[in-house]
Amino acid sequence: MGAQTSTGEQGHDAAVRQLAAVLHRALRAESGAGPREARFRDDTQAVRQADWCVALPPSLARQQVTLLVPAGDATALVRGLASGADTVLLDFDDTFAPSLQNLRHGWVHLATLSVRQPGMPLIMVRPRPVWLQDQTVYVDGEPACAAAVDVAYYLTAVASHGSAWLYLPKVATMEEACAWDQALTAAEQALAWQPNAVRVIVQIECLSAIFQADEILWALRNRALGLNAGRWDYCASVIRSLGRVLPPLPARDQLTSQTPFLAAYLRQLTRVCQRRKALAIGGVANLATDERARAVLAEKQWEAQLGFHGAWAGHPEAVPLVRQAYHAVTSMVPAVPAARGDESTIAQQLCTLPTIASLPVAALQRALNKLAAWLRAWQAGNALVVHDGEFEDLSTAEVTRAQLWQWRWHRVQLDDGDWLTEERFQTECQAVGDAALSRLLAELTADTAIDHPLPSLVSPGEGALT
Repeated sequence: MGAQTSTGEQGHDAAVRQLAAVLHRALRAESGAGPREARFRDDTQAVRQADWCVALPPSLARQQVTLLVPAGDATALVRGLASGADTVLLDFDDTFAPSLQNLRHGWVHLATLSVRQPGMPLIMVRPRPVWLQDQTVYVDGEPACAAAVDVAYYLTAVASHGSAWLYLPKVATMEEACAWDQALTAAEQALAWQPNAVRVIVQIECLSAIFQADEILWALRNRALGLNAGRWDYCASVIRSLGRVLPPLPARDQLTSQTPFLAAYLRQLTRVCQRRKALAIGGVANLATDERARAVLAEKQWEAQLGFHGAWAGHPEAVPLVRQAYHAVTSMVPAVPAARGDESTIAQQLCTLPTIASLPVAALQRALNKLAAWLRAWQAGNALVVHDGEFEDLSTAEVTRAQLWQWRWHRVQLDDGDWLTEERFQTECQAVGDAALSRLLAELTADTAIDHPLPSLVSPGEGALT
C-alpha cells in the first residue's frame, strides 16, 4: 500500500508525502534494532580495531559555534542568521514542542531554506527522533516516523540545492545508524541527488551509543561529519539503564562535565572522533545569569582542551562566549592520532557513577519544581523555559524526571532523617501545584512510565495545566 493521508494532512504537498514514505520504510525496518548494552560489542570488534576515517570536507574543520534555534520560532531564526554563528541548527527536538501548530510553523520555516543568500551560516536541521510517531502522515496504514516527516519537508524544500545537512538525534546502535544511511540513500535516489549528498552529525545521547561510537560512525562513514555530545539526554539514558541496580545519583546541578563518568563519556567521544578524523561537537551553552556565563566559559574551555572542535550555543548571546572558549583550536586533528585505549578500563570509567549518602530535601523539591515548570510550558506549546535562573528543555526535563524516578525507586534517605517513601513522595508532589499537576508528576516518575520518553506520554500544546 502506498502512502496514505489523514484528514489533517490533506494540505501536505504530495512530494513531501512520497519522500516521507521512502524515509519511513527504511527507518521503520531497523527502529530499536541492535543491542543496547553498557559494553563494547564482541561482534563488531574488527570495526573498532580497523584504521578508517570519515569523509569530512576540509571547509568544515572550523565549525566552532553552532546556534540552536527552535524550528517554530521565526524571530529566533532571523536573529540566529545574524548571530555570527558558523552553523544555525533548526531544531525539531529538545527545544521544540511538536504541537500541530508548531510543526506547521516549523515546516514553513524549512521552506524558506530553499533560497540561499551570500554570507549565510551553514544551516542544519535536527528532526524529531525516530521512535516518535507523526499523526499527520500515514504510511502503509500506520503513522509515519516523525523523523521521516521532518526530513522529508527539509529535503523537499532544498531539493534544488542537491545537498543537505542533518543532526541525527537519539541514535542508540550501529543498526540504527545503518538504517539512517539506507533511508538517506533512498531519499537521495528519489531526489536524483549524488550519493552521500546528505551529510550528518550524529548525537551520542544514549549509554549504548558511547560504546558503539566507532560503529555508528563507520555505518555512516561516507556521509558523517562527526559526533555531538548530548550530556543531559545521556545522563537520563544512564539513569534509565543502570538506575535500578546502582545507587542513586546526586542532583543534576552536581553532575558537571568533569564528574568522572561524564568526563569519561566526553573523553571517549573525542577519542573516537580524533582517530576517525571527525568533528567532535560539545554540548549546548545557555546563559541566564552572569554567574552562569563564567561557568559556561570554563566548561567550554575544558571541552576544547579535551579535543572538541566546537560547541552549541543555546542563545545568540552565548555565541561569542563559545567562540572565545574555542579560539585556541587551530587544527581539526591532533598531530598524533588518538589511541584506542583499553576497553575494559573505559567501560569501567563510563559505568562508575557517583552516589549519595542522603538526598537534601531542598534538592528533591527543586527537581519537582523544575519539572513542574517545564510541564506547564510544554502544555502551553513551549519546550524551552527559564526557571530558577536556568534554561530547561526536553533534555533537562528527562534527566530531572529520571532522577526523581531513581530516588523514588530506591526510597532514598533524606537529609531531614526521613526516607522517600511513597507517602512522602506524594506529599512533596502535592506541595508543587494543583491536583492535576501533582498527579501528573507522580505518574511521569513512576516505574511503569520511566522507560517511555516524555513526548510519548504527554502531548504538547494541550493547555491542560495552569
